[in-house]
This record gives sequence, structure tokens and C-alpha cells, in this order.
Amino acid sequence: MNMTAALSQTDETSDRLAFLRLDDAARADLRSLKPFLEKHLPDVLAAFYEHLRHYPELGRMFGGSTGQDRARGAQLKHWLVIADGRFDQTYVDSVRRIGNVHARLGLEPGWYIGGYAFILSGIMERLTREMESGLFGRRSEKLSRYGTVLIRAAMLDMDFAISIYLERGRAEKAEALLHLVDAFRSTVGTIVESVGDAAGAMRDSASRMASNAEATSTSAETVDMAAADASRAVGSAAAATEEMSRAASEIAHQLERMKQLSSDAVGHVDAGRTAINELVGAAESIGKIVTLIRTIAEQTNLLALNATIEAARAGEAGRGFAVVANEVKTLAGQTQKATEEIGGQIDQVRSIISRVASTSDAVASAIAALDGTTTTIAAATEEQTAATREVASSTADAATATHKVSDIITGVGNAARETGVAARRVVDAASELDQESHHLRTEVDRFISSVG
Repeated sequence: MNMTAALSQTDETSDRLAFLRLDDAARADLRSLKPFLEKHLPDVLAAFYEHLRHYPELGRMFGGSTGQDRARGAQLKHWLVIADGRFDQTYVDSVRRIGNVHARLGLEPGWYIGGYAFILSGIMERLTREMESGLFGRRSEKLSRYGTVLIRAAMLDMDFAISIYLERGRAEKAEALLHLVDAFRSTVGTIVESVGDAAGAMRDSASRMASNAEATSTSAETVDMAAADASRAVGSAAAATEEMSRAASEIAHQLERMKQLSSDAVGHVDAGRTAINELVGAAESIGKIVTLIRTIAEQTNLLALNATIEAARAGEAGRGFAVVANEVKTLAGQTQKATEEIGGQIDQVRSIISRVASTSDAVASAIAALDGTTTTIAAATEEQTAATREVASSTADAATATHKVSDIITGVGNAARETGVAARRVVDAASELDQESHHLRTEVDRFISSVG
């Protein structure tokens, strides 16, 4: 039960009065002392507050001389209420004011008790002197009664005042504790809530990070497969480029053979011209076979034409020359047989020889043109070969880069998987932290409830 409330209850006050034996007779003695107190208390209180000058810390509590005068007036009024001997609600209100003032000033009970001792001693000294002067009659008996009732009244007042002082201190401590609890609830609650929010945010972020890591890992696998496909494609391109390079080399080789065949054909044409010149010299002796030679010359002319056409068609290969050579060879055989029959046909042989010479010139020109074309094709083939080598080099570089990309993507996939594992661990830790924050919030509420 609150002490302030207890002081306002008659039963509680009566119990205290009975315990200190402040009965009707004792309170009557107090009332008898009131004129004495009215006379001497001002001097006693003045001496007390003069005594306080030796203790500056106490003097500052009362706010200097003005505060001390106000406190002395309140003390005088209160002591006269005590001297009324009623100890009713008026007394309770007065002692409550005194106790609250002392509690507000921070006056320790030790100083408070010392003040009671100083004032009570001063009263007793003056009471003893008055007794010795015979003012009260039967001095010993009255001195004993009056001294006893003053001590009991002072003890009752001290009990009430100190109880109020202590109760106020407890109330202030309780209020401070409530403020502390409120501050604790606010601070810790905010921290716990922040931890919970942070745990939730961390869990959400980690979940997103795990999802992103999984997506990255999947994408890395896709890119890795694409890189593998690209690597295979680059390998195929490299093989095709190598094959093309070999084909270009073969073409160059065949062109070289064609040039050699052209050179040989030119030599044969020159030899044919020499033979024709010899035939002109021998024409007079082979007149008998002029007609047959004319026929052979016509066939030779036709074959030469075919050789020219064949050479034009097969400018990149020498197979036509072989066919023409075989036909010429056959014709030569026929011509050899025919020479036995055309001895008398020399005039016609001369004409045929002239035509053969012209045809030989045409063949020589065609072979020369073919040789020029072959040279051009050879130059183009050389350029193609160089380009093919460059493509092969670039393809090799691309293959190397593709392998590097594949290795990097593999590393990215591994890192993404490791990130996913770490993110899932963070999610688990954040969930556990969230649970712990809820548990901490519960414990804080339980602690606050127990303190309250």
C-alpha cells in the first residue's frame, strides 16, 4: 500500500499514535507546551539555520537566505501544528509537504535526522531552563512528561516525514524505471524490429541472388553448349580451309604442267614448220602423192582446228593435247602411207604445205594465248592460296579464342553455382536470424512485463 495514501487513513495514524503512546494525556501535554514553543521555536530555528551556514552544500539546497527564511517559517508553522496534538488530516498534509520538499531538494535522511536532533535539543535546553526557573511547578515530573512527549511527537513526525521521503524516492525510482523500461522497449524494440527487417531483407536479397545465380548458371551452360558448337564449327571450317588449301596447291601444280605442255607444243609446232620447209624442198620429187597429201592436209587442218577448240575448252587442263597428239600421230601414219601414192602430186602438196604452215601459225598463236591464260590463272591461284593461308590462320585464332571463351564460361558457371550455394546459406542464416529476432522480441516483452 502507498505510504502517502496510508498517511491519509485514520486507522494507520491511530496505530502509529498508539505504538508511540501518544494518547490523550500526552497530546494534552503537547497542547500545554504550545505557548512555550511559540515563544522559543523562532530562536531555535534561527540557530539551526545559522548552523547550516557551516555546511554550504545544505545551504545551497534551500536557495540562500531567502529560501532559508521561507523554510524556517514553514518549520515553525509545522511544529505548532504538532503542538496542537490533534494529528489529523491537517497534520498529515503538513508533514507530507515537509517530506516532499526534502525529497525534492535531495536532502538525505541523515541530515534530516540531524536537523530533528538539533531542534529537539534546543527545545529541551530551553525547557530545562524554564523548569529551573519554576515557571511550570513540580519541575522534575513535568520536565520528564514534557520531554517524553516532545521526543515521541518528534519521532512520530520524523517517522512520517522520512516515510514520505522514502516513498517519494521509491516513486521516483519507479518512475525512472518506467522511463528506462519505456526507453529500453523503444530502443531494443526498434533494434529487434530493425534486425528482423534486415533479416527479412537479407533473406529476400539472398533468395533473389540465389535465383539470379541459378539463372546465370543455366545461361552459362547454354552459352557453354553454344561455344562448344562454335568450336566444332570452327574446327570444321579449319578442316575445309585446309582442304581448299591443298586443292589450290594441286591446281597450281596442274597449271605448271599445262605451261610445260604448252611449251612442248610450241616446240612441236616449230619442228613442224621445219618439216614443212623440208617438204617444200622435196615437193618436186613427190608429185605423185600430191593429191593424197592434199587430203591428209585437209584432215590435218581439221584436226588442228579441233585441237584449237579443245585447247580453248580445256584451258586449265592438258588432256586435250593428248587427244590431239594421238590424232596427229594417226594422221602421220596415214600420211606416211600416203606419201607412197602422191609422188606425182607435188603442186597440190605445195598448196597443202602452205595451208599447213598457216594452220601451224594459228596453233602457235592459240598455244601462246593459252600460255598467257595459264599464267593469269596461276597468279590468281597463288593469290587464292595466300588468302586461304590467311583464312586458315584466322580460323586457328578463332578456334583458340573459342576454347578460351568456353573455359571462361565454364568458370562463370562454376562461380554461379558456388554463389547459389552461398546465397542459399545466407537465406538459411537470415531465416534463423529472423526467428531469433522474434524470440528476442518475446523475451524483451517478458522482461518488461516482469519489471513493470
